[in-house]
Amino acid sequence: MSESRLAVLQELPTIGLPHEIRQAIWPKYACLAVCIGFVTATAAAYLLLDDHVAAFWAPFRHTFFTATVSRLSVLGLSAWYLVPAAAVYLACRRRFVLLASRAAFLFMSVGMAGIITDVMKLLVGRPRPSVFLEQGDKALHWFASSSLFQSFPSGHASTFTAVAMAFGLIYPRYLWRLLVAGVVLSLLRTVSLQHFLSDAIAGMGLGVLAAWWMSHYFMSRETNRDA
Repeated sequence: MSESRLAVLQELPTIGLPHEIRQAIWPKYACLAVCIGFVTATAAAYLLLDDHVAAFWAPFRHTFFTATVSRLSVLGLSAWYLVPAAAVYLACRRRFVLLASRAAFLFMSVGMAGIITDVMKLLVGRPRPSVFLEQGDKALHWFASSSLFQSFPSGHASTFTAVAMAFGLIYPRYLWRLLVAGVVLSLLRTVSLQHFLSDAIAGMGLGVLAAWWMSHYFMSRETNRDA
């Protein structure tokens, strides 16, 4: 990392996580367990469930229900969170440090999840369910530039759960409700046949872990600052 970028990161304010979250946040072994859990669930869905789930929703492709579900997907676009978070940080970093720190945390959580997701999409090149249902194509098309072959993992799912996890860590009273909402919205991507089930599970895992990693980064800075 360049010195200029490192300086920018070092100047970011601390996150100000609630005390109960700072005490109870997942230790490293728990993070490993969560990683293993998401990898296992993704692999199981890929091997056993993906085709069946896609086939189940296929008859509903052009119904009002599916169209409504598809419209909800706009909430999973990362720009809805990155732009306001950046604006709040820039506007508040001098006078409202805690608010700015939380905006920075949200921005970096969603941003990290998005970057990792986009890189994986390009590397894997998995066809979307629509391609599989229409052409029977399940082969991986590595480095494919077409969005039709960027199904894995789900970017919307990673955004939904990164946002849910970030807000849940800041407001722990609502953590599980936010995560449930993030999971439900993520799974709706399988209803609209934009993603296979395993795509959504992998995206959810990336979102949760990105916010968790970012919280530990901010917490480590708080510890170093207090030392």
